[in-house]
Amino acid sequence: QRKKDQDAEWQRWMRTEGGKLSLTEPLVFNGPKAKLTKEEDKLSEPSALRKLVPSEKVFTDEWMPKFPSYKETWPVDTQPGNWDNDSELNIFKIWKRPLLKYPYDIPHFRTKKIKRGRVL
Repeated sequence: QRKKDQDAEWQRWMRTEGGKLSLTEPLVFNGPKAKLTKEEDKLSEPSALRKLVPSEKVFTDEWMPKFPSYKETWPVDTQPGNWDNDSELNIFKIWKRPLLKYPYDIPHFRTKKIKRGRVL
């Protein structure tokens, strides 16, 4: 209902105030049309664009070695055997109770008592 009222108010404003400001009249562009030069037109053809893209062999031989492997970008502390169980920042030592699927503490809608853990 509110959306309909807003739309009706906007339409009323455009008919009255927008018409006075000439916002309801279309703009007509009478200037020159944008044209491509012959060189720009030739460069936009698919055959010319294929020449700019390197071949698959060049890509695999020259470009792929520049990208780091997934092992190089893998954080050291998350790799197998590097998990620090004694750290103060260990996620399992932050909370006193075990993590659950739904770790929310929400008050019950009638009694307003806090329900711990699973709230269904």
